[in-house]
Amino acid sequence: MVTRTLTRSLVFGIAALAPLALSACIVDGLIATQALDEDYETPPDAPQTTVRGAVDPDRAGDLRFFSAAGEAVSPLMSSIDGEGRFEAAFPGTDGFTGLRVASTRGGAVTMGIIPNVPRAASVRSPPVLIDLSEVLPEMAVLSDSTTASVLILDAKARGLGGLQTLSASQVVSAVKDLDEDYGAAGPALTLRQMVSAVQVAAAAAPGAPPAFVDPSDIARVGSALNPAFLSVVEVDYDADDRADRSTDAFDTALAAAAATLDIEVCLDPAVVRVVFQVDLAETNKDLNCEVIDPFNWVDPDPGDSVYFTGAVHETQPNCADPNPADNCATSTEIKAASSLMGDFAPNRVAMFDDGTNGDAVSGDGIWTVSFVLKRGLRVGYKYTYGQGGQGWTATEEWPGNSRLLEVVDTNDDGFVVRHDFFADETANKDKQNQLSPARGGRGTIDFTSDQNGDGTIDAQENLIDTDDDCVADAPPSSGSASPVLCAEDQE
Repeated sequence: MVTRTLTRSLVFGIAALAPLALSACIVDGLIATQALDEDYETPPDAPQTTVRGAVDPDRAGDLRFFSAAGEAVSPLMSSIDGEGRFEAAFPGTDGFTGLRVASTRGGAVTMGIIPNVPRAASVRSPPVLIDLSEVLPEMAVLSDSTTASVLILDAKARGLGGLQTLSASQVVSAVKDLDEDYGAAGPALTLRQMVSAVQVAAAAAPGAPPAFVDPSDIARVGSALNPAFLSVVEVDYDADDRADRSTDAFDTALAAAAATLDIEVCLDPAVVRVVFQVDLAETNKDLNCEVIDPFNWVDPDPGDSVYFTGAVHETQPNCADPNPADNCATSTEIKAASSLMGDFAPNRVAMFDDGTNGDAVSGDGIWTVSFVLKRGLRVGYKYTYGQGGQGWTATEEWPGNSRLLEVVDTNDDGFVVRHDFFADETANKDKQNQLSPARGGRGTIDFTSDQNGDGTIDAQENLIDTDDDCVADAPPSSGSASPVLCAEDQE
């Protein structure tokens, strides 16, 4: 099965306009007349969705919101009073499942989750008020228990492709199950007690770093509990009469609590969301640990943007071949996938750095595009920097080569994420690869090579270096993209 995203365009036929023979002046007059016509109705502003809830007054502080993918979300407005009652308004054009809220006061971070913030059907839809005490009574007052629930649910979801794989009903069911589990000895109660110990210590250290890290940083940091907090605040969170300087015991307890949750999601077995990210920063280092010149081959001009182009690779097995390979694709599938990716025409398929279309953070210099592709597909691709429709000259990251990617979800999270540096000639560049021999380079790569012998295939999804020591140490975020679920799980 191949899933395609279709973009619908509205085309005005020239033939239909010709009989009108309207000059620019007449058109301007019509617009002016319509604007002055007393019967002309100005469309209303988009409706707002307001979320209302409460935080334990002792924990009430600055409010922040995070999408199911872990990225920060900015409401139109938010407020919290001295009693811990809060409100936040979101545009009706946005919709969220599993929207997280965090109240930070000193080092304490108190969390909750809003199962569903619906998107308005139209600009004429009425405004919506969501009262957490009504839609999920277990989240009526955000506290240590709700914080533990969010951490456990998030940990569980990470093994299922992220919170964005869960429906609102699955979020509600999981929160209710955890609330019941806190009533008896077991992994969930142990974790909640650890959270309470951390929060008590954090409340007594107002100048300390946040006790818990942002959702988007958990993969990089390696724990939901902030090591920087433990380095400056003395806390015995595991009740062994010794101050804990490591997150190890917390991580173990969190994994045990997450394992008790009975949640299942069905990722589409045939296709997967493939996320391409490319960073244009001029401080990026390649796999030789040398700074990359992103514009070595590019002649940048004002107004230039980043584009993706690619196609199914010539080595892709075809299902029409005698004794076809397991990862074969039909000619129809190959043609459709190549067309979707731009079929190696430059500066046609736009990438995004505006927080939309799967992009994580607007304006951070990391450009994103995603496709739904057949699992196992072999792809050749590259990036360009230019104007829409421009040719290859002075726009491609380097000429005569392509990058390689095999669509394999190596960590079974529902995504294939490839995070690249623009003009990096040492990574998954197929011909004349410039990874030095001292670092394992062999000059060329294919779909089976592992140049540096680290156990990671060069042409598959990659880890990234998050602490600037030239050692890849964490998977990149999938941004705001959503995985492809089985048909029965999609809502």
